[in-house]
Amino acid sequence: MALLISSPIYCQDDEPIFVIANQMPMFRGNLSEYFKQSIQYPQEALEQEIEGRVLIQMIINKDSTISDVTVFRSSGYELLDQEAVRVIKQMPNWLPGKNGGGKAVRVRYTLPVTFQIPLDTLPEFTGGNLAFFKYLKKKIKWPFGKDEPLLVRPTQCTFTIDETGRISNVSMTQSSYYKDMDDKVLKALESMPNWKPGVRNGKAVRANLIITIPIPFYGEEMTIIREEGTPVNVHGRFIIQ
Repeated sequence: MALLISSPIYCQDDEPIFVIANQMPMFRGNLSEYFKQSIQYPQEALEQEIEGRVLIQMIINKDSTISDVTVFRSSGYELLDQEAVRVIKQMPNWLPGKNGGGKAVRVRYTLPVTFQIPLDTLPEFTGGNLAFFKYLKKKIKWPFGKDEPLLVRPTQCTFTIDETGRISNVSMTQSSYYKDMDDKVLKALESMPNWKPGVRNGKAVRANLIITIPIPFYGEEMTIIREEGTPVNVHGRFIIQ
């Protein structure tokens, strides 16, 4: 069982900062919904049909506040980069990261902000959502005992579907806390067959998707420990956001 263990990468003002903590910071609420309501798509970018993804780095402090917001990887368009920074800086407080002893720690966190003009038709896995779930259930095998209580959470991943339906740029923005599981999820997504591409104005277009995949994939219910320590029954299902 490979649980991700926290280790500080450097200190700032004599305070250690982590990239991986035993319990990573979490946004309070639905992150996709926050972006949907908060992003103001730059008018110039809309008129020129400019899309892109910005990777933002920030520090989630022990008191839940956000600081040190910077562009880690640019979209290539300054207007999109500036809007991504603005939206991140205005975020409400997160749940802070914690080390193995349950103590809050500062964590450097990387978050993608995707700018995509709305589609008339979203991309779709061939056969629909049910077929997608069956594919994931077949590819991702739970590596631990069925009745073993674990500190685990859904993974969140992003990937791009181009005009032909081909998959690329698969990345994970939220870990399950277990490297074995994370690797299985990424491998399953990277080996997906082509999707039906998204459509805008009657034409197939490139699109980015964010998906949340609950772990594990059991048909029956299974007790999983949430970060707050309260057991919750989890069904095998997934959400496309």
